[in-house]
Amino acid sequence: MELTNQLTNLKKETMQKIAEAARAHDTKRVTLYSALANRIEDDERTLSNVIRRIGEYKKELVDPINTSSLGRILDEVIPAKSRTRKVRSSTGKEEGFMARESFLDAGADRGYRLIPLGKTVFESNRGHKVAIPFANEQRPDRWFLGISDEKYDVVVLLCQEKDGGLFDFIVPTGFLEKFWKAFSRSGGQVKLNVSRQGKIWQLVVPGYEPQAISSFLKSYGPLLTESKTI
Repeated sequence: MELTNQLTNLKKETMQKIAEAARAHDTKRVTLYSALANRIEDDERTLSNVIRRIGEYKKELVDPINTSSLGRILDEVIPAKSRTRKVRSSTGKEEGFMARESFLDAGADRGYRLIPLGKTVFESNRGHKVAIPFANEQRPDRWFLGISDEKYDVVVLLCQEKDGGLFDFIVPTGFLEKFWKAFSRSGGQVKLNVSRQGKIWQLVVPGYEPQAISSFLKSYGPLLTESKTI
């Protein structure tokens, strides 16, 4: 679509500006261009959601009973038993909750135990602060995660594929602290952009070359060992 292409081209131009400013050590421009890139990515996600919803509307026109939005309305006025079947799609928040619960439950076998401090922030059995952001694959091989701009010992990136496959990257502070100030920010959140090329996973950092994170996949050591905060 034309709007999608326009946003893509604008983001490419913005990333080039970030690289130029970084080479010139112009931190102010890097910050401003990074914020612009973040707004463009927000608009890309918004547009993607609109396109997705248009597809859902078309499905509802064909089969209003077994699609999510009208199906929820029918639940309120027609007993479930009076209909043959019901299809309900999970929301991103529900999927994020389930993914975190799965990660926490698996800790018993992997050797870590995390205590909730909030919806996405936890404490390890050694007192380390752990953030666990989650993202679906909204675009092919791209995940956009967000965490509060705070200090953490470990950040666990939960990236879920469209087919439901879940990848967990346990990223220690020693890696993130080098780029912490360069990450885009919006609404008090730090924006983390994960991409995949084949079997290579990378963290996209404004002003830097993409940083490989494949080595952090299922690397649970930082949840068990001492580390310093960002």
